[in-house]
Amino acid sequence: MESRLVLFSGKDIEVFSCEDFATDESLVITFTSRSDLPHKSGFGEKFFQKNQQPAIHFVSKRNHWWQVEELMDAIELVVPRTSRYKNVCSYGSSMGGYGALLCSGVLGVNTVIAGSPQFAINNRLVPWPPRWERDTQGVVELYQMEDYCSKDAKLICVYDPFEELDRLHVRELSKHRMIHHLPTHFSGHSAILYLQRLGLLNRLVTKAFTNKLELTTLAQEIKGLRRNNLLFLQRLMHFCLKKSSRSSVASWAESQALIVAKRKVYSHNEPVNHIELFPFMKAYSKKQILLGNKDAALKLASDYCENFPDIVWSHELLSYVYWKVKNYDDALLEARRALRLNRKNPSLRLMVARLYLINGNLDEADYHFSNSLKFYSKDKSAWVAALKDVRNYGGELLKFELEIVKKIVEIDPDWNA
Repeated sequence: MESRLVLFSGKDIEVFSCEDFATDESLVITFTSRSDLPHKSGFGEKFFQKNQQPAIHFVSKRNHWWQVEELMDAIELVVPRTSRYKNVCSYGSSMGGYGALLCSGVLGVNTVIAGSPQFAINNRLVPWPPRWERDTQGVVELYQMEDYCSKDAKLICVYDPFEELDRLHVRELSKHRMIHHLPTHFSGHSAILYLQRLGLLNRLVTKAFTNKLELTTLAQEIKGLRRNNLLFLQRLMHFCLKKSSRSSVASWAESQALIVAKRKVYSHNEPVNHIELFPFMKAYSKKQILLGNKDAALKLASDYCENFPDIVWSHELLSYVYWKVKNYDDALLEARRALRLNRKNPSLRLMVARLYLINGNLDEADYHFSNSLKFYSKDKSAWVAALKDVRNYGGELLKFELEIVKKIVEIDPDWNA
């Protein structure tokens, strides 16, 4: 990134400044989230650069939840730089939201925006997600939230009240501090991303920096926009399906999601977020095929592909549908087209490898299995399916068995073959 000035570089944390903008109105101090891969940028760095917003970024070099001794050394170098600004805001999501709250007191910020934050780690006072236990094993809680979180700043917590662990952590924080709630129902643990996809994140962040944010108004806008958000509709549908008394709401959510999806596929004026659209289209196609409506699934997937020929997900979806209806030749053709659009995607390489295996081309299957192992992917289901195929085929392909198992265990240490 341009105009970075490294303020601190330690074993566990790096801090850099991007303040080359002619304003002393506001400063944002960000904290990175948990990640399986090394961070290449600060949280929201591109956004703040684009909007010429002065920012200081705390970047974690591992998933330590900011419980490292050098944290205070880094903060000591940052604090003098905050005095020229009228408003200082700390900002982050999940582990970053925890950091934004935890450091708010010593940083002396006016406002905190914490997306899906935690209150404490390793089951102190509130449950700790099992998926993070490996990250925090051996981590000592050097700084506790009740001691370090600001008592004077405006604390804004953006979270999904139906995400049980997030709700419990925010509730615990509210026992110790006055907080302002911005609920994002059915966003899951991705509340900040959810606001971004609704087109409201920019306003939340910029208004909060200038103390002009009306949370009540923003909450009403979220309610108005979410009926056209596929992520919200799918999660609402799955939630209601678990509650037999709310089956009618689930049916409405599914019907509304299909209307939204079709509008995005067929309307050339509709903005399309394919990361949201693809999972719904895949789930819809799977259901239609199970119900015997193969033609409906093929029609929508084919139209999606025709209208978005340069989008990798459209070809991946059509390949998936062809595969499910056992048209393996066309499934392979579309999978190869998807792979040409994203050659570093191991899930697509596994898809191509498995289809070559089905079509009896062992050499090509061998080549693509081998190449898929060179890349990192969190898609556990793709690796598990590939492992099943390798074991079923046996022979020369068994040489990939151990490496695929390693990939699965990287994602889920508790996985048992």
